[in-house]
Amino acid sequence: MTSAYTVVMPAFNAERWLREALDSVLTQSCPPSSIIVVDDGSTDSTAALAAGIDARIRVIRQDNQGCGPATSRGLEEVTTEIVAFLDADDTWLPGKAAAQLDRLGRNAGLDGVFAHGRLVPDADLPSDREIVRPIWGRSTLMVRTARVREVGAIVDPEGGHGDMVDWIARARDLGLRFEMLGEVFAIRRLHTQSLTFGKSSKDRGYLVAAKAALDRRRQSIGQ
Repeated sequence: MTSAYTVVMPAFNAERWLREALDSVLTQSCPPSSIIVVDDGSTDSTAALAAGIDARIRVIRQDNQGCGPATSRGLEEVTTEIVAFLDADDTWLPGKAAAQLDRLGRNAGLDGVFAHGRLVPDADLPSDREIVRPIWGRSTLMVRTARVREVGAIVDPEGGHGDMVDWIARARDLGLRFEMLGEVFAIRRLHTQSLTFGKSSKDRGYLVAAKAALDRRRQSIGQ
């Protein structure tokens, strides 16, 4: 299997974290052929910063539509057989790309690979501990591009939460096979501006995604 892959990064007002995120990809032992940064209507210097870091980075600008649609827009431009993702406020750890490329190369029946991540509170969320857990989300996923396109667009459920919960559920409904690596290969930053921070009415998006998955299963059983 080719080692060529593309990274898609949705970004909104991410200038505070963007350089560290991009550097964590560019310094991988197996770096990507290209990185597509989709600037989702940022009002800060996200787009200009990304464009000036490395020639392999391509910036696409669009009006603010949400993280899911921004990811889908980036996917439209991917030409490599493999694609990976990273949120603009997260980072990869060394060896992430090489390990996942190796796993996909050794198992033709495997469609995508996730990994464990370390949840690190940012300075605006003081804490005396870090949490390690499996990350079934965008920042650890590497997947075969053709299979991504079979599943379809990544969409934001109500409230803006749960886009990857919904997408993974739809992928599994279509029979895509995923694997969770035991190694810690990403840092997921927790801060007050992140979509996953706190509990609010936005959490309804996760419930919407879960209900949609249950409805699909009921429909398939009834057919």
